[in-house]
Amino acid sequence: MLLACWLALAGTSDDIPRLRTILPNGLTVLAERMPAAYVSAQVWMASTPGQETALTHGYRHLLEHIMARADGGRWDAQIEAFGGVLEAETSREGTSFRIRLPKSQLPLALNCLAAILRERSISSDEVKREARAIYNEAALRSSFTKRVSLAWTKYYGEQGLDPFGDPDLLANAAPKSLQNMWSQMLNPGRMAITVVGDIDVDAVSDQLKRKFSGIAGGPVEPVKPIKLLAATGVPTGMWVAKTGSPVDLKTAAVLAAGLAIGSQLPDSFFSYSPLIGQSLVIVGTNEDGTDRLDLDPDDLYELGKRLAHRWVERQLKDPYLAAAFRGRLLAQSSGLRPEILLENIDGLSRVDFVTAVDEFKGSKR
Repeated sequence: MLLACWLALAGTSDDIPRLRTILPNGLTVLAERMPAAYVSAQVWMASTPGQETALTHGYRHLLEHIMARADGGRWDAQIEAFGGVLEAETSREGTSFRIRLPKSQLPLALNCLAAILRERSISSDEVKREARAIYNEAALRSSFTKRVSLAWTKYYGEQGLDPFGDPDLLANAAPKSLQNMWSQMLNPGRMAITVVGDIDVDAVSDQLKRKFSGIAGGPVEPVKPIKLLAATGVPTGMWVAKTGSPVDLKTAAVLAAGLAIGSQLPDSFFSYSPLIGQSLVIVGTNEDGTDRLDLDPDDLYELGKRLAHRWVERQLKDPYLAAAFRGRLLAQSSGLRPEILLENIDGLSRVDFVTAVDEFKGSKR
């Protein structure tokens, strides 16, 4: 989840009707009513069932490409014909397929998601074709993205490898191995489907139950903790702090501290992956030669709380962003709610905030 630090300090969300349901197969579905001209329907699959290794990292990204071309890519064309868009993403926290359409076309969106999730055989030619597409994507990746990935590897080694993957290695991925990874990812206990827009939450919840109850359930293993390495020497222009679950008190402190620091840096960037296990918040600047934090955390305490609160609120005020934020959390655990993070931010103590700022500063040692 990559967002600029200059997010506007304005607006709060209303008490919006939403209905979260856990189906008998373990799948979490959420319908939320939010006045808008369009509706967003999304499926999120947490990365934890198919945790990657040095030999398989990038497999989820390759599968994302393959899955998005369900039925030869005809769904993408149909969605575009109605002025909508289908987007896919593979991040550290999961793989997602996100649709934005006029609300009258919600059935089309749900049919598309069902087709994407339907397992099918994978050919070697398909693997090579999508690996070439990933190779083209690689050429467009920003230096910021690469720097963030280096920080993750420095802190977590093999367990922090970039989920983007190596296109040259992916071109030789065995279809059978990819099929196995697909089966692991398609675990309803580690998935969520979210629909947000100007909808009838009860009616849409019923549609989701009928459409996706047939996904076979499997055992949901606990999330394996990732081992922290003795990281030192974070690259120039970057500062890093560790977090736990998105609903931990420390996460609220680190988010507030990171956003406050970013507000004081020229041409700043901010990165956070809301993982249920350990994660990193990374803040930095694209300006060359900047590697000092000459700031007083006491002066930034109130600003940091406001920035963090508005950062979360911004995710919840737009149907597309809300479906994404809630989906990426619910896929990891049905009990993860942004409202808990907001409560923790509002109750954040000055001592915890200063401690978090000190951790960012200490990442340079």
